[in-house]
Amino acid sequence: MEIDTDNVHSMLEREMLTIEVPKSAAGRPKVAGILLCLTDRHQRVAFGGTRRVLTSALVESVFATLIAPVMMLLHAYFVVSILCGHTVSWNPQTRDGRSIGLQEAASYLLIPTLIGVVWGTVTFSLAPAFFWWLTPVLLGLGLAIPLNMWSSRNTVGHRLQRLGVFSTPEELAPPIELQDAHDAEEALGNALLCSSSSTPLATPLEIQGEMRPQAIEPAFSWSPRELWGVSQVAPRTR
Repeated sequence: MEIDTDNVHSMLEREMLTIEVPKSAAGRPKVAGILLCLTDRHQRVAFGGTRRVLTSALVESVFATLIAPVMMLLHAYFVVSILCGHTVSWNPQTRDGRSIGLQEAASYLLIPTLIGVVWGTVTFSLAPAFFWWLTPVLLGLGLAIPLNMWSSRNTVGHRLQRLGVFSTPEELAPPIELQDAHDAEEALGNALLCSSSSTPLATPLEIQGEMRPQAIEPAFSWSPRELWGVSQVAPRTR
C-alpha cells in the first residue's frame, strides 16, 4: 500500500492552520509541526535532518514540561498581585548570555520549590498511587532552582549547538546578509587589535550609541497657502 505524501503534507498544513484546538489535544499543533517538517524534504534538510529535528523536539518537550508548573505559579502570582493592587513590572528580557547564580535563582524560585516539596510529601503520604501521576509537576517545582541555573549557562547552549540541537536554518546555512555582517564584525575586531595608534578608530555614529540627526519633513502642511493655494491672507476690513 502506497502512501500519498502530498495528501499527508496538505493535511498537516490544514492541521497547523486550525484555530480552535480542544483542551484534550493541546499538544496537537506541536506534533503536527514536527510531522510537517519531517514530511517536507526541504524543511527537513534545512533543520539538519530527521535525527536533529526529533532530538530538538524531545529536549524541548521535556524542558517545557518541567518549567510549566513554575510558570503556572508565577503567572498566578502576577494575577493575584494585580488584583491586590500591587504593581507588577514586566521588564525586557536579557538577550545576552548570562549565568544565574544560586542566590538570584533562590530569590525567585524558593517558594515554588517549597510548594513542590510540601505537595509531594503530603501526596506521597496520603495517596502514594496518585503521587506518581504528579511526578512531572513535582519534578518541575522541586528542580526549579538547579534547572534555572543549568539552563542559563552559556556552555550548555554551546554544547547543544555543537550537537545540532535547536539549530535554525539560518544557523546551519547562513544567508549572505549574515555572512557579510559576520565578516564585517571580524574585520572591525582585527583592525582594533592590530591598531598601534593611541587614538581609537573612527566608527559610525550608530556604533557609538548615537543617532545621526534626521531632517523631519511634515507629510502635509496646515498653512492656508498649502491647503487652499492662498498666497497671502487678506487683512480683514472694517
